Amino acid sequence: MARPRARDGRWRTSFGAWVARTTVPGVLDALKREGHPLTRKAVYSWLLGRTVPRLPVACALVKASRGRLTLDSIAAHAEAVRRFTPAPGDSTPEVPPAARP
Repeated sequence: MARPRARDGRWRTSFGAWVARTTVPGVLDALKREGHPLTRKAVYSWLLGRTVPRLPVACALVKASRGRLTLDSIAAHAEAVRRFTPAPGDSTPEVPPAARP
């Protein structure tokens, strides 16, 4: 049984959706075949929007995706995740009760 995906933005982008379909080990295998041996930590750092792949790695991702990804979609992923996911410790402010006349 597959683990449920986190309810945040990392799976809503074209990059996140591609990684979800390909799996992190699959992404790592594809990058290794292209001469870019990386760690799971690197891929999860991209998924969380903390970092973006270097240009040679991003080009390898476009190739591995057979054109499903673009350099723009990879670069835009981090910003999109930040919009969808509140920073740790952030909370939605409570709406004050309506003032009574």
